[in-house]
Amino acid sequence: MTLHLGRRRSLLASLLGVVVVVVVVIVSVWLLTGIRSATTSSGTSTAASADERWACAMMDYVGPRTQDGRCPQCGMVMEMVQAGALTSQQRRRMGISTVSVASGPAQVQVRGYGTAHYDARFQRIITSFFDCEVVRLHTPMLARESDVAAGEPLIDVTSPAIAALQRQLADAHREGNQQVISSVSEQFAGWGLAHVSQAILAGAQPSETVSIVSPFAGRLSFPERLPDGKPVPRLRAGGSIQRYQTLFTLAPVSLTLIVHVPEMQSRFLRVGQRVIVASDDHGEMPDLDARIGWLSPDILPDIRAREARVFVEDAKHRIFGGSMISARFQANIGEDLEAADPDDATSWGTFVQVPKSAVLSTGVRNVAWKQMSDGKSFVLAELVLGPRLEDAHGDDRYIVLSGLSAGDVVATQGAFLIDSQAQLAGTPCLLFPDGSVPPARP
Repeated sequence: MTLHLGRRRSLLASLLGVVVVVVVVIVSVWLLTGIRSATTSSGTSTAASADERWACAMMDYVGPRTQDGRCPQCGMVMEMVQAGALTSQQRRRMGISTVSVASGPAQVQVRGYGTAHYDARFQRIITSFFDCEVVRLHTPMLARESDVAAGEPLIDVTSPAIAALQRQLADAHREGNQQVISSVSEQFAGWGLAHVSQAILAGAQPSETVSIVSPFAGRLSFPERLPDGKPVPRLRAGGSIQRYQTLFTLAPVSLTLIVHVPEMQSRFLRVGQRVIVASDDHGEMPDLDARIGWLSPDILPDIRAREARVFVEDAKHRIFGGSMISARFQANIGEDLEAADPDDATSWGTFVQVPKSAVLSTGVRNVAWKQMSDGKSFVLAELVLGPRLEDAHGDDRYIVLSGLSAGDVVATQGAFLIDSQAQLAGTPCLLFPDGSVPPARP
């Protein structure tokens, strides 16, 4: 009985083992059939989408999808590359920033640099109209350059001719001889000594010594040479002054700023245009009434710049002769892309404008990546550009003649990454207008 029970248990165990084996075989066959079916389906999909681009994270391989979906080089799982289609996570990783395209007047900040010079337009050479001896040189005559006030004494001189003329005027004034008074007074005025005749007529006594004074307020300086090349002798106490001898030069306290503007921006300048002048020690000085008074008709070939002369009066004496200065010109552009009248808004043009960071350029071809209405994907926009401008904040912008409209949204940061993705996907991009050629399948 015990033997019979043992045999029954052994038979039952054998049958259970057979059942397990059969189940394992059936499951294995089912799994293999599913894998083959999936592989066949995958192969059919790959054949139907041969223009798709797949890539691994290491970029060891970019091309059609392999049978097992893994990179043939590194074995990593590949993902399909889709041009311009970005998830919110991808946008964060790539640092994508966008801006809305604006339309309006085009203002450009033109910058130039140069030096300050005393205004030579009104500079006068002061000469002596009589022979005399120098008795004393006042302080302004002892320095190389000085600011002097109108009527300020500069040189004390003695001259027999001047003394005799004073006595003649005093006698005529005492006698009431108006003809002589008028004649002698005109002679004193012609010699720059009107103050001497006025003093005699006011009751002063004739003097052997008179003062040569500044005829107007300005900057006094001493030329080294005359226009004919002859050196100008320096005056000294006890020395003599000959008739028609040059004494000094005097110019009003006004300045000429000689500014050089880069060639590519020089066409935006015009005579009469306002200028904001700045120096390293004072910064911008918007209170100065500075305007362009003259523009060179040519470009200086050595520095590829155009010369502008800006006339300005600096009553606060913040700019010296020889000072280095910078100049900022604000220009407006007309519909013809030329400089418009900055004071006449009707002459200004209206243009679509984008930040320079939104434009990708080969130097010949210019594109931008425009965001679609879904807010997720981007499409390539071919651009025809006008001039590049610098706005009031120092940011560069382009005038867009075609390719974008006001209200369009374009990528400003991360645009190159979007373009690189398009190149990997084989779709049109900056370098390949018709899309890149698919690589050979391994």
